[in-house]
Amino acid sequence: MTRCSKQIRQSLFALFALALIPSCDLTDSGEEAPFQEESVGESVPVEAGTVDFGDGPTDIIYEVIDGQAVLHDDMVLGPVDLVRSGQFVLADPNKEVEGPVKAAALRSLMAWPNGRVPYKIDTLMFPPGSPMFTKIMGAISEWNTKTIVKLVPAVGNQYHVNIGFGSGCRSNVGYLGEGANQNIWLSFNCSQGNIVHEIGHTVGFHHEQARVDREDFITIEEDNMQPNTEIYFQTYIERGRDGIDFGSYDINSVMQYASHAFSDNGKPTIVREGCDANALFVPPWCLIASQPHLSQKDQVAATRMVVGSSPDWVKFENDYSGQCLRPEGGSRTPGATVTTDRCTNSYSRYWTIVDNPHGDGELIVNRWSYLCLEKNPNGYGSPYQNTCTGNAAQTFDIEGTTGTRRNMIFKEDTNICLRQVPGQTTPVFTTRCTNTGSRRWLQ
Repeated sequence: MTRCSKQIRQSLFALFALALIPSCDLTDSGEEAPFQEESVGESVPVEAGTVDFGDGPTDIIYEVIDGQAVLHDDMVLGPVDLVRSGQFVLADPNKEVEGPVKAAALRSLMAWPNGRVPYKIDTLMFPPGSPMFTKIMGAISEWNTKTIVKLVPAVGNQYHVNIGFGSGCRSNVGYLGEGANQNIWLSFNCSQGNIVHEIGHTVGFHHEQARVDREDFITIEEDNMQPNTEIYFQTYIERGRDGIDFGSYDINSVMQYASHAFSDNGKPTIVREGCDANALFVPPWCLIASQPHLSQKDQVAATRMVVGSSPDWVKFENDYSGQCLRPEGGSRTPGATVTTDRCTNSYSRYWTIVDNPHGDGELIVNRWSYLCLEKNPNGYGSPYQNTCTGNAAQTFDIEGTTGTRRNMIFKEDTNICLRQVPGQTTPVFTTRCTNTGSRRWLQ
């Protein structure tokens, strides 16, 4: 029994992150498999090449599928001739390194502008009302309702991702930039879970098992793999890619391979750490099932990618109390109350303001939890933090520093503002938005 190499370089090149599952593995439950089983092995050519991800030429190993250079079976770099030329550059020239963040395996590519992903569907191959069109729209809805990311129909010649027919279920990874030809390729066998997964690649996610910290959580069994599929299980650093591990490892990520992915002998290729994949009986709790839906950590990682590596972080200090907004107790849990406390330099006191990809107004994202400030659903009570989805309860207007409404946090398109209650640590929303210190939040 062998394990994938543990000699992994612990370098973090930040920008955005996530994790994903293979577009071609078998489920370990009775549910629909979110990835189709592909014909892999010696029929898929494997080559070595050089790609510049922003830090100079990097040696990589890739597969050649349909004229494209492909990583991990479904992550498309680009035309193989361009990769073979040694002049292929795929990077954000403005990327910066920022720590200490941990979570899903994020790409260091340019983020989709303002978190919006324009798309066009090949309706000749996938006509409206057809099973594939329905699955595509279901996958788009999954991203649009559960994350900060917004997929929108492209208008005219707007830069977009083409969703069309191809062999397997594959996608380019991350935003390639104006002038590039960006695609999601889908065969008729791709499930809705497959498509959710491939959109994850388009947004910028790696596979979850590509994280550099994976061996604290899973064991990779090379002896059970199909021929020439070992490279599908390498970390992004082993493959010559850059990224970051954002948050904790997520077994339930839509980007995580299932236990029998690319098995050659019916035995697991991936089990939870501490389990034996070659045991006569592998207990169910050792196995990992593929997931057709985004996990909570996937959703938070999407916010991390849209926010980027170096936004403008600010504190919201109340002009009356001198205390700062923060999730209560430094919580990272969705639904936790947002309170005020001493204005220390801990990450929980910092927030960034981003334009809402889903519409008007602004979102206020916490640096510690990467969750959004949200108005109390019960009315004018205390605010919460929740998964960023751009819904109406999360959209705010931050007034300027002059005039009668300076530094106020307004519920977008309303006369409801956030107020510090004298003598209490919990702010509340109120309709009396007068120009008083308890309603001003200095940045």
